Amino acid sequence: MVKLIFFSIILMFFCMATYAQDWQCLKTDRITFFSSDSTNIRSIRIDSIINHSDTIDYICFKMLRENPFQTECFTKNGDSWMGKKFRVLPNGNNVFYNKINKPIYIKTKAQYGETWFFYSYTNSNSYYIEAKISSIDTMNIFGVNDSIKIISLQLKDSNNNNVNYVTEWDSIYIINTSQLILSKTFGLVQIIDFLKFPINNIIEIDFDMYGTGYIYKLIGITNPPLGYKNITSTDIFDFDINDEIHTQDISSYSNYYPYGHSIQKIEKYISKITSENEDTITYTIERCYYTSTYDHGFIDSSAFRDTILFKFIKSASQYNILNSLSGEPSLNGGSWTFNISNLSSKYYGGENIFEPNFYDSTCLNRMYYDPVFYNYFYKGLGGPFYHYYNSITQQEVKKQIVYYKKGTVEFGSPYDCNTLLYVKNNLFINNCCRIFPNPTSKFLHVETIQNTDYSFVVQIENIQNKKCIKQEFINNTNIDISSFSKGMYIVKIFSKTNFEAHKIIIE
Repeated sequence: MVKLIFFSIILMFFCMATYAQDWQCLKTDRITFFSSDSTNIRSIRIDSIINHSDTIDYICFKMLRENPFQTECFTKNGDSWMGKKFRVLPNGNNVFYNKINKPIYIKTKAQYGETWFFYSYTNSNSYYIEAKISSIDTMNIFGVNDSIKIISLQLKDSNNNNVNYVTEWDSIYIINTSQLILSKTFGLVQIIDFLKFPINNIIEIDFDMYGTGYIYKLIGITNPPLGYKNITSTDIFDFDINDEIHTQDISSYSNYYPYGHSIQKIEKYISKITSENEDTITYTIERCYYTSTYDHGFIDSSAFRDTILFKFIKSASQYNILNSLSGEPSLNGGSWTFNISNLSSKYYGGENIFEPNFYDSTCLNRMYYDPVFYNYFYKGLGGPFYHYYNSITQQEVKKQIVYYKKGTVEFGSPYDCNTLLYVKNNLFINNCCRIFPNPTSKFLHVETIQNTDYSFVVQIENIQNKKCIKQEFINNTNIDISSFSKGMYIVKIFSKTNFEAHKIIIE
């Protein structure tokens, strides 16, 4: 009998604990992932808990934010997009706090049609926001058919009338069309940026270093692991034997400095060895490589094949930024930054790099670099990849994937290794010139497709990359090749804006 009573008490407490988590906005024992459009992921991870006499406050991981009291000064201990804190009240209701520490109330136990005071504007007795349970339904969430409550918002005036327009606010419709969706099991499955709330101006959404967006939908959790999971460096540098990655790396300065550099590369993974502690993976990579440089009328190129070893060490500090959650501050080479995650990639850099102020170490200054680079990393494809173009100077710097093969999946147009070893086509832009006849035995005619007022240089090399002839021309030229031996040759043409190569046969 005593055992039965004891078991009943334990069961009662278990049921009460389980019920207490029902309809709670955030499940605090897990990391949750949200996305506005699958290209901008927001994360929530509770890092600290503060117990009061009758309430519990949950604090999310900190984010880089501008100090409101000091111009051009940022801190790595700023508030999360979830708000300053998330509070659970004794009656089960939940409260979020925005950037000015104003409460946002959610009655988690409210029933259909019930309304409540959601938010009151600071220094204004004229407006407030009312919340209403506009629907109770079911939704399939991660394969679970769960009960949900849809919470609709409406701006009201002091006479409780609906307000759809205020002169100084250009985004009232955002508030009045916003909906939160609360799941019994998973908490909020559609959530707003509580730190920004309420949005009164569109600019607050469009200009945010963490990406645009205001309403986010649940896409993954960690406990249990369902849906999206945080991409880490292990996912990014996860290659299998026979995987191939073909890349193009270009740097060109067209208007003010006639310089260009290009690399075309094929990398094939031919072996993979994992260390006993599983911290290090050593890949053997077979490469086929072509590089070419143009500098003030002089061209230099080389092509080769080789085999290299690449060691990926999971615990290396250089990967901390990739292992962090989306938006989480990370120290990267002496600077603070954060990554922004998509469903299958991450990127960081650009204007989101912050360094300690020389005179005040508590203040981080935003660094502005020219050109602005964002480093992109892709799941199973490595990185970094990037692309920058300056329309004024026509400077272009990029490294991009042109083709990959992973298992049975292929994307893009592959390079041919034999072609890379002997001839390079269309390094920077589409063909600028016509070359004919081909094959030829006496003369080779070269002409530009469009007339220009600047000069080109044409250079003919044999397949051993030995220069046979070089001359300058504007718009067109005839080259005497009657003394050349029979065989295949490479015709390279370059100017301040172009560099291309063609294969010809001399008979």
